[in-house]
Amino acid sequence: MVTSSNLQDEVCPDCGIVLPQVAESGAAHRYVGASPSCWQLFSYLLNAEEPPVAPGYLNPLLLDAYCVQHHGIPSPQAINSVAVHALTLHGVFVAGVQPRNALWVRQRALRERANKGKHDRFYWLEPPELGKMLTIAHIVNAETPSARSTQLQAYVQSVWQAWSDRHGSILARWYTQYVD
Repeated sequence: MVTSSNLQDEVCPDCGIVLPQVAESGAAHRYVGASPSCWQLFSYLLNAEEPPVAPGYLNPLLLDAYCVQHHGIPSPQAINSVAVHALTLHGVFVAGVQPRNALWVRQRALRERANKGKHDRFYWLEPPELGKMLTIAHIVNAETPSARSTQLQAYVQSVWQAWSDRHGSILARWYTQYVD
């Protein structure tokens, strides 16, 4: 269970989750804006399936939702990361792409175009306010694999909703330009 309240806690700057600091320095991603402890918790959930999550329709989008929520600071890598993962969510929720085909959207969004380099097509999208989305703590704190899957579905939807409310028209335009 993710709960903490001591002096060794850290707050994730992009989702607001409070977790005990991790001992390893350098445990954070270089452009995903998660705190080291949040990144570690996500990595366990994504790579080791710890705690286990039952199968669910939106499970393949955990990576996309997390990377959009953890937007980092404006840099070419962070801008591309948010754009590509947000376009993947757009593909599923708006364009009818099956979640199992998320990789297809990611690859299409980054393919080279004669008129635009990969770092020239997207720009920084101002993130929604903290507290507008669920966090991975909602997934991890659920009691059973089935409950965790339910929370994962809600998490992905909450991230998509917060970002699409703010940037839906931009994402639709980018999807048409770079994915369709």
